Amino acid sequence: MAAAEDLQFGRRVAIKSLKNFEDSKARSAFFAEARITARLEHPAIVPVHNIYVDHANVPHLAMKYVEGKSFWERIEKIKRKYARLNWYRICTVERWQRKLRIEHFLRVCEAIEYAHNRNVLHRDLKPENIMVGRFGELYVMGWKMARVIPKGRDWVLSPIAGSLRYIAPEMLQNRPYGKTADIYQLGLLLYETVFLRRAFPWRDREVVMEHVKTGELSPMVHYFGCYVPGTLKRIIKKATALDPLDRYQEVRDLASDLRGFLKNEATSVERFPRLARFARVMGRYGTVLLAVALVVVTLCCGGAIAKLRRQVAKQAVLEQQDYTLKRLSSSNRLTGFQIEREVVNVENDLLAMCREAGVRLENPEAPNSLYHYYRGTEGFAENPRGYEYQPAIGKNVSFRAFGWHVPNDTEEIPSLDSILSTLYPMLPAFVKITTEHFRNAQDGHVDMTEECTPVVSTMLGFQNELLFAYPFEGHRPPEFHVTRQEWYTRAIEDFEERPVWIGPVADTVAGDHVLMYCSAPVVNGKNERIGAGVTVLNLAAILDLYAQRLFVHPEVKAHYLVHFEGDIYATDQSDLKPSSHDGTLVFHPFPYSESFAKMGEMRTGQVFLDEKEDTLFIYIRIEPLKCVYIEEVDVSLAAEFVEPGNTGGDKVPAETSL
Repeated sequence: MAAAEDLQFGRRVAIKSLKNFEDSKARSAFFAEARITARLEHPAIVPVHNIYVDHANVPHLAMKYVEGKSFWERIEKIKRKYARLNWYRICTVERWQRKLRIEHFLRVCEAIEYAHNRNVLHRDLKPENIMVGRFGELYVMGWKMARVIPKGRDWVLSPIAGSLRYIAPEMLQNRPYGKTADIYQLGLLLYETVFLRRAFPWRDREVVMEHVKTGELSPMVHYFGCYVPGTLKRIIKKATALDPLDRYQEVRDLASDLRGFLKNEATSVERFPRLARFARVMGRYGTVLLAVALVVVTLCCGGAIAKLRRQVAKQAVLEQQDYTLKRLSSSNRLTGFQIEREVVNVENDLLAMCREAGVRLENPEAPNSLYHYYRGTEGFAENPRGYEYQPAIGKNVSFRAFGWHVPNDTEEIPSLDSILSTLYPMLPAFVKITTEHFRNAQDGHVDMTEECTPVVSTMLGFQNELLFAYPFEGHRPPEFHVTRQEWYTRAIEDFEERPVWIGPVADTVAGDHVLMYCSAPVVNGKNERIGAGVTVLNLAAILDLYAQRLFVHPEVKAHYLVHFEGDIYATDQSDLKPSSHDGTLVFHPFPYSESFAKMGEMRTGQVFLDEKEDTLFIYIRIEPLKCVYIEEVDVSLAAEFVEPGNTGGDKVPAETSL
């Protein structure tokens, strides 16, 4: 892994290269790791920026650069600090330091739970593969051993993978294994988090293997002899049980017990959880509760029991609301990250297409009669292949053909057929930008005949008034001049070679939708700007694909895309949607101005609407579009979709799972 500078965006990236690039198995494993890491879009998993192959056929993977130390290095640092303190001081500090480390561990659990919901096993969880950044951010790394569970099964059978000290017993015995193998490794990681020592500290390989096979961990004694609660030890024992059926079956169950421990509440590892919970409440309020209990028992035992039951029920409802709101917040952040990622990908692909056009036009090709493209102002004898009415576009288009246009009042372009033949091989680049972004995360594609793709069209225009357009839209007005379009002039006049966002603009064909134009210059080998490219996005379609179809929650009342200045660009609320009058857009301001002002003060967070606290806004900023994605939540409904005693939320639709 090496650090590098991304010259296009001015950021540091980490480059992972395949050294043994001639080995086909190693090469296949390298690309498999890249695909798995790219599909796991979670704040605690390092995002993949790009993958490319250099002139020597060596593949390289560009990822986010993380500055920090591994989880084990942090533990070693804590041990060095403790070594300078007396025993009493160590145990005093360790009580709250242990809580902070468990909070970090819970973020690891969230990332692994997300991977399991995507049918991915990590298989190499260890402190060295957990990175803690300089500002407290945490990333789960080391996905080269990851394995995808085939559809229809909950287990895999493959050769031994991972580090010997962290291999689950069933993996060492070549038995089928599933999610519980990762949970076993999480249990070992929790052991080392709590006790500041290795679960299998022996150096001899055979001794370690024997202890792994028998499930015999090192004694549960703190490195400095500090007290560790029995509940925490029982959680670790259950997570590292020898039999997979005796372990936690889901990561969220392990995380739920740890959160219960941190809150001093009952957990599943206790024989009498309700009694233990009652004892904790009694211990928390001490003498006051004892005095009240004596009075109540004297007056009416039945009344005291009824009151206690109401308190417990109220607390359960609050816990259920808290769990549901956490799921909503996680869903909101993930949606925002996906939208921003796709917008940046559109920018990158458009810039690459413009650069390719400039290179191709340096050496024009000879005319090729086998290429199919149509002039938009002269019509055609018969419809091209695939030319039909598309509901997503709102007109007759063809995704199999180019359209080109030159105004009637423009002089004849020399070597026009040669230019068309030179640019025609760029059709895959147009197709990629128009049809492969903002895809449905459920099935991997957008159905252009039924769904409204956010990318409306992609075009290339040049100084000689020649216009390339995809998809092919039939006739275009003869007086249309590409060089007079705002997106063209802005791209030509911009000082830097970068994408420029223009808009909003009303879509008079598809209805009162807000369009945003992303344009970039076409530069030739002499560094001259000979044209510009543009991609048109429909913001309402973005909101429809992500907020309304992929992440539907019954307790979410409304979704919004709001400009930083407060205008609503897209929403599912019909009375607040933007409208156009004679081509001019009219926007509605966000109705909760005070709450929106608070959102502007924080990068992300939650703002209650009124004193009753029955409405909550969950939001995230999308910087490239200068918008805020907002979900309006009815807090009073939050607890109704999680049944008591089931923190998994059986009533929440399956597609909301992260």
